[in-house]
Amino acid sequence: MISFDILQKNAAYVRQLRRQENAVELGQLNELARIALHSQTQLSPRDAANLYLQAFPDMRLLSENYAVFLKFLSEKNLLIPVRQATEKQGTLFYMPNRNTEIAREKFSALLPHSCPSPQTDFLTICESVASEDNSFCILPVYSSTEGELPAFARMIREYQLKIRAMYDVTTSDGETELRFALLSGQIYWSPDAAFMEISFQPESGEELTTSLAALQRLGASLYSINARPMEYNMNSFLYKITVKVMPGSIDSIAAFVSVAMRTGVSGVFNIL
Repeated sequence: MISFDILQKNAAYVRQLRRQENAVELGQLNELARIALHSQTQLSPRDAANLYLQAFPDMRLLSENYAVFLKFLSEKNLLIPVRQATEKQGTLFYMPNRNTEIAREKFSALLPHSCPSPQTDFLTICESVASEDNSFCILPVYSSTEGELPAFARMIREYQLKIRAMYDVTTSDGETELRFALLSGQIYWSPDAAFMEISFQPESGEELTTSLAALQRLGASLYSINARPMEYNMNSFLYKITVKVMPGSIDSIAAFVSVAMRTGVSGVFNIL
């Protein structure tokens, strides 16, 4: 019979081997980033992925190792920064009521050149923002009593609207909070943004777990996660993942999400 002491020694030896393996992997990834540095050119997310797969053809992009590689590239200023949309004179669509007006006043500080446009129909608002450049809208997305508001979540998803900012308003009863979102048809990347929302459809539970671990490697911590079954397959789920990002990590997270997770960012925002 194997003694308890021998089992402990074997376990300690395995942990030591794993630490050595991690050190070798980190060294390889850092060396690949150093090779890229000699080219003196910044890499797009796809270029970074191609370089990684060229060096490690048997490894996957959806992995913590690839996240570490992107982090190295970002630290060495080798990733092309995500582009900030140019803000021009635009329109701010909303449904006027007491709560929305409070949110509009707060959001207007972010949109000094936008003209308020009260409307009477939410579908018209979403259609206008989806089709017009540099237009914005305000929609309620969450209630402290009801949770996520599914009708508005569906409209945001169907019209592919992107979150620019969030703001919580306490209703007249003094107990309920409504969270409003400022949305547009495009991402407004900001280096000081604190949150990023990602839509992701993993092929397995392992992919979801790996993605969350990789995002953590890149300086993102999980803020919330929601899932809904796909209409064509009730065993397949679309996840809405919101992460809190560390300063300076936007570029590497965006690169990982766009290539490794095969999806897009649906919001880059602060909660005002």
